[in-house]
Amino acid sequence: MPRLITSDDDDLHILSLLVRERLRRALETVDGRNIARRLRGRVRLTAGEMETFVVLEGRTIQLEQENTAQREHASASGTLASFFAICQGKIRAMDILRRQVRVSGNLLLLRRFLPLLSTENSNEPEEHND
Repeated sequence: MPRLITSDDDDLHILSLLVRERLRRALETVDGRNIARRLRGRVRLTAGEMETFVVLEGRTIQLEQENTAQREHASASGTLASFFAICQGKIRAMDILRRQVRVSGNLLLLRRFLPLLSTENSNEPEEHND
């Protein structure tokens, strides 16, 4: 199962908290884990003055708020409200072409990554029989 690595809550701004929560929920599902395992790259998400960098390495997903010297493979920027809409499933990956969120870089990576944030693709968590 891919492991999510983040800073403490006190160090995260609202965009990072939102992304972290959505990724946690996605990784609780079989579909989410399968999607995450196949993704490799660095995605920058920007809402106003807030930036979150998601480093996808198959076995791990790391959230960072500081831009290390690494260059991102893809980026998405918009308002915080637009990222909330993505997370609620109101903006799908293909709707981004309508410019509600500006995108650049590897659009295929973004198209595969953004559904991890959406509630519509985050199926119910698996039931664990203890």
